[in-house]
Amino acid sequence: MGDDAGPGGFAYTGFFRYLSCQYPGPGSVAAGGNLAAVTSKSTRIGLASGFFFSLSYLFVRQSSLSLEYGDFLYRAGWTVVVATSMQVVILGAWLLWREPKGLLQMFPQWRLCLFIGLTSALGSIAWYTSMTLVNASYVKAVGQIETVFTIIIATIYFREKVSRMELVGIATIIGGVFVFLL
Repeated sequence: MGDDAGPGGFAYTGFFRYLSCQYPGPGSVAAGGNLAAVTSKSTRIGLASGFFFSLSYLFVRQSSLSLEYGDFLYRAGWTVVVATSMQVVILGAWLLWREPKGLLQMFPQWRLCLFIGLTSALGSIAWYTSMTLVNASYVKAVGQIETVFTIIIATIYFREKVSRMELVGIATIIGGVFVFLL
């Protein structure tokens, strides 16, 4: 696709991976845990999910760029419409098959569902437009700031306690965004 995160992004990713291996968490290799913690089923599922989520960003960008007609907003909008329609059909079929009562429970809450749907659509339009304009890795890196805002809101609104490792994580995210922007 011709997109490159550049040497700063590559170096930062390597540094972050190094740090994540150094944290002596429960069951980690650095803490003397066994390799089974790294190769467990939940770890494999998490890594596979992350891998396919990353691919989805690249596919979204490529699908938006492949549209020949219209400006960036038009192309991003159509990509949102197609992707969201596919999600609605697939998830609707899944819910109808696995959780039909759960699907029916949404109808009395139609106003809330409509609000969530509209705000999600606006967020998707912003993401897709961003990925149409610039490298998907930059969009995702800057998008990690949402984690910082989530922790800030949880701290202020829900009075959650922030651990030292969470503060390190926040600093790492902010540092990564700055490195990607350089």
